[in-house]
Amino acid sequence: MADEGKKEIKVELKFLPMKELSPKAAKFVANEADLSKKVKPPVTWSQKGKFDPRKHNKKSLDTEIYNAARMPFKIFANRVDLAVKDGVDDKKKKKLLSDFDEAVKGAIANASLAFEEIESGKGDNKKALKDGKAAMGKLDGVDFADSFAKPFDQLMDVLDKLKVALKAKGGDSAQAFDKARKAADSVSDSYEKAGKEAFAAVDFLLKTGRSIKNDKKADPALVEFGRKIMKSESIFDGFVKAADAFGKVIDDCVALLKANSAEAKDVDQRIKALTATNKVIKTADEVEAAAKKLKPEFDKVEKQLK
Repeated sequence: MADEGKKEIKVELKFLPMKELSPKAAKFVANEADLSKKVKPPVTWSQKGKFDPRKHNKKSLDTEIYNAARMPFKIFANRVDLAVKDGVDDKKKKKLLSDFDEAVKGAIANASLAFEEIESGKGDNKKALKDGKAAMGKLDGVDFADSFAKPFDQLMDVLDKLKVALKAKGGDSAQAFDKARKAADSVSDSYEKAGKEAFAAVDFLLKTGRSIKNDKKADPALVEFGRKIMKSESIFDGFVKAADAFGKVIDDCVALLKANSAEAKDVDQRIKALTATNKVIKTADEVEAAAKKLKPEFDKVEKQLK
């Protein structure tokens, strides 16, 4: 049963609108009989519902409802401040009385909506669903196949050609450096857009998985999805580390070429360093495969909890 294990709790709102007013506005309202009669008394509301005692108690529920009801009164307080600043005539007083009535209606509507959302459990899942959707969306936008293999091959080609040019007798090293630098800059720019986007997407997915897995208020289906993300933690972590190392090698190569003073042995060292990062291509493929498995799992959970 949906209510199994839940406890009936009476949620109550007692809001004092005067507390939201600035000192000047409060003094103005206190001196205006019609406004004072409306604004000074507490605004009250209450409703009974059944809640999971592991997640909620009366104090926490009353606080959540209070916070949900507050915004309309903050807006009203701002309008009183503006009216006092500009000067208040009978027309503006009448408008403020109407504004207060609207604030009360808005506050009660917000309280009722928040109550329904909390009782249904939708509020508990909102952040986890939002983060899960964002993580899946970031992954969908990444082309893992080209984000690393392409810049790896391109940069290796640049370094190989530069090494050959530097070793050639009578070659124009300045021209070789200029050509290599332009090509490396192009690779770096490409990686900035695609590779780092992939890095950020996977890093966000890991943070999301850890957060959802430990979210005590989220629905069990969402918590289980978080656990499924973390089952591939070693794949995602391995990728993040490999991508970070790859990015640093690209930056190092670009810095070397900008210096215009490297020898063939320096370029050879960068070739070895770049070769050592080639596992990023394999880990990118593994991440893409893992992400493809997670997407339908999330869609299923999202559909279930909407």
